[in-house]
This record gives sequence, structure tokens and C-alpha cells, in this order.
Amino acid sequence: MRINKYKAAFLWDVKLNGADKKTIDRKKMEYAYPPEPGSVIIHNEAEQWSAVEPKISADDASEDGLNDLENMIYPAVGHDDAGNVALIWRKRVGKRFDLWGTNFDVATGMWRKNVLLETRDTMPANAPVPGVDAPSLSVGANGIAVVSWFYDYESDIWANVYR
Repeated sequence: MRINKYKAAFLWDVKLNGADKKTIDRKKMEYAYPPEPGSVIIHNEAEQWSAVEPKISADDASEDGLNDLENMIYPAVGHDDAGNVALIWRKRVGKRFDLWGTNFDVATGMWRKNVLLETRDTMPANAPVPGVDAPSLSVGANGIAVVSWFYDYESDIWANVYR
């Protein structure tokens, strides 16, 4: 997930107390590349280094479109030859289970918004665990995805094709 890639990222903020433009430009050239891990940097009190890191938490996952991670039940994932990823899962909504999905687009580097793929609001009251069960996903080399499932109280298998 892209958000995890940047969770541990940081940058160096170097403060040069009382430095003029010429000194700042010289230091920019000197530190054009960040120091290697484990390096020792020696300086006087006119130079202050601090590591600045992003404050990313689990709540920020919604920005990548994966804000239902804690509700995923029976997830299934597949990808095409270009590296685009499809993801489906069962999600409990009240007393029933719905089928949700999303996909990662390599061209944009982003997860798309979660989409409700299937719900069944008209189930018999005696259905043991109403809703979608046993979701399955198959993605072809060309990116066409086939999603199949059944309902807990039926023996029929249902499917949809997504392009």
C-alpha cells in the first residue's frame, strides 16, 4: 500500500543560524545528497540538524481508498500483466454481508474509491447469516476481472464481469 511506503519516510531539516546566502548555497551543494545511514556529521552550534517525518496513522488510509481495512472479511486479490490490482471483500453491514471492491491503478499510483458491488436487502428472515458468502476473484492478463459469490441461503452461484 502506497501510504505505508511513506509512513517511515523522513527528510533532514538543516538550520544554519546567522548564515548568509553564499553560505546557504555552499551548504546546499555540500549536502546535495542526504547522509548515508550511520554517518557521523560534525558541525558547530551554527548548524542544527533535525529529522522531519510525516505523521501518518491508520485513519489516513482512506486517502488511498482503503478505508475499510478493519472490516474486510474473506478478501481476494488479483492483478493483470500491467500490475493493476483488483481487491474484493465481504463487509458486515448491520446483520448482513455485502460485497465490496476496489482497484489499484498503476498509471495513477492510487487506490480507487471502495465500491459496493453487491448487496441483498430482500433476504428471508430465517437466513442463517444473510448476505454474500465465499467471494472469489479472477483477473485476466488483460485486466478483465470476474467476481463470483453465493448467498448464504441459496445454492446458486452469482458472477459479474468488470472491465
